[in-house]
Amino acid sequence: MFNILLSNKAEKFLKKIDSVKREKIKLKLKLLVDFPDCNLDIIKIIGEDDTYRVRIGKIRVLFVISQKGEELIIVDIDFRGNIYKSV
Repeated sequence: MFNILLSNKAEKFLKKIDSVKREKIKLKLKLLVDFPDCNLDIIKIIGEDDTYRVRIGKIRVLFVISQKGEELIIVDIDFRGNIYKSV
């Protein structure tokens, strides 16, 4: 079980999208607590240590696992075309 922390960038994105998409993302993030045993489309980002992405429709969520292994830090949430510019 992980604790999930949102970065300021991720919180800002969640505030600007519509409520239907926001709730869908929140639902998927709740499932992420059981990582790696959750049934989500998760892939490790090549060339980045402990950085993963979750696909939720056209939206991507980038997260890292803390060094202690107790927390998942949501680094960024954005649409597919924009998310990888921040990596």
